[in-house]
Amino acid sequence: MNNRKQSLKKRKFYIGVVLSVIIIVFSGFVGYKAAYLVAGWNNMNVSNGETDEVIEDTQFNVLLVGIDKVSESTDVLMLLNVDTENLTVDMSSIYRDTRVNYNGYYCKINSVYKRAKRDIGETIKAVKEITGAPVNYYVMVDLEGFEYIIDELGGVDFYVPQDMYYVDEVQNLRINLKEGQQHLDGDKAMQLVRFRKYLQGDVQRANVQQDFITALIEQKLNAKTIAKAPELFYEFSDYIKTNVSAGVITSNLKLFKKMSDCTITHYEMPGEGNYVGNVSYFLQYEDEIYDMYAQHFMGEGVPKVRIYTDYDRAGWPEGWTHSIS
Repeated sequence: MNNRKQSLKKRKFYIGVVLSVIIIVFSGFVGYKAAYLVAGWNNMNVSNGETDEVIEDTQFNVLLVGIDKVSESTDVLMLLNVDTENLTVDMSSIYRDTRVNYNGYYCKINSVYKRAKRDIGETIKAVKEITGAPVNYYVMVDLEGFEYIIDELGGVDFYVPQDMYYVDEVQNLRINLKEGQQHLDGDKAMQLVRFRKYLQGDVQRANVQQDFITALIEQKLNAKTIAKAPELFYEFSDYIKTNVSAGVITSNLKLFKKMSDCTITHYEMPGEGNYVGNVSYFLQYEDEIYDMYAQHFMGEGVPKVRIYTDYDRAGWPEGWTHSIS
């Protein structure tokens, strides 16, 4: 495993797994009706009104959301800035333990989706406020389908960085992996990406996920897989929901044919894990965050209205020195 700095850092990928999902989604529109996107999840309450209009013709932001339908939480939140002119994609994970204020109660951002009765619009608004950046599109992926997708792709060879053991009967989650190089099928891959018991918490968890993404892409993203994209899209459609329109897809087809030439850079969200009272959160460094998202994600700095990040009466850890404006 590569050593990683704890400060803001970026990492170039050969190509991102998120773009694999987008390729499947986009290619699927070419061969199938857009209605397949909503074939599943019929009982979901999805609000599109919180997304932003695309201002720049060559640049837009996409929020990738991984939903755990058992706990009804957003297990993965990742913001992508796609620059179609320079063929670059900037990526940043919004850690699931990030502290927000929803309806007057402080909670972790991953629980907002459930608290809002499965209205993804509230999560979108919270992400926009934390980052100061627009969200033009979202792609929701059902994490229950992750296991199926990995099996369909034939599994992934991967070095598991440590012994992993965790049992949660409520979520029917059982993780039991040993450190070392091994072939991960869908079930073991799901155990890997969902494991959370790291010394560095969500930060280290995201790093392991990124290493797995790299292995997945290097081993599986090839001409044969891309050629099967429409077929894979049909098979995976029950696990995907998005507000991306057919018009957006057709206008970017040339871009996605050049995906192997794209540069993808990952930016780590500035902050640290700490306790507020007896609850462990990820506490963001707001000055650094707004600067980072302004530079790489079309952000406009501190939002004028603060709801989810209004911490005036929040109570912060002793010795906390970062400004909460």
